[in-house]
Amino acid sequence: AKYRLQYEKEFLAYLEELVTEADNWVEREKGNVRGPGSQVVIPVDQKPKYDQQIEQQQKLLAESERLAENLDVDGAKSLMQQAAALQTAIDEVKKKYTFPYDGQEICLTCGVRVMSGESQEAVNKRGSHLMSKMHHGYTKIRATIAELKAKHSEMGVFEEPKQEAEKPEKDKPDARNGRSPERAARRLRSRSRGHRSR
Repeated sequence: AKYRLQYEKEFLAYLEELVTEADNWVEREKGNVRGPGSQVVIPVDQKPKYDQQIEQQQKLLAESERLAENLDVDGAKSLMQQAAALQTAIDEVKKKYTFPYDGQEICLTCGVRVMSGESQEAVNKRGSHLMSKMHHGYTKIRATIAELKAKHSEMGVFEEPKQEAEKPEKDKPDARNGRSPERAARRLRSRSRGHRSR
């Protein structure tokens, strides 16, 4: 039982360290939470073409700038027109796939950012998070900490020792035997009288 208690105290200290790290992470993540607004979600099958258009437009703009620096006004103008046409196509795709976004919130159990709001997507993502191994792990850790603290509190393991009233100097325990100096002297005199009477 003695060794089990010692193990539980060390285990509890370790779990509390993990929770402290998680709580610190929660505080840091609060500054990274994204507020409500909108978000662009390009379908997977259209993402390659969309990315290619953005890359091509950037190249056209860079080449147009180079031609303009070399005084090739007509060439620069032609490339700018092509870049503008690509920008229009890009904007149309973004507009088509822009959706309301309810923002984020922090899971106070494990510190992970999850979608807030009541949209189906947000509900699904929060549900997936609650089923994740990380969330289950920190939920178990916090529950175990509460159980061990309750158990040790009942056993009085972490009770602070009661403060004794300050004793007069003559009644303070002797460092060698745990008795006060006055009691030690009386015991010594009693032993001396016993030896003389023999």
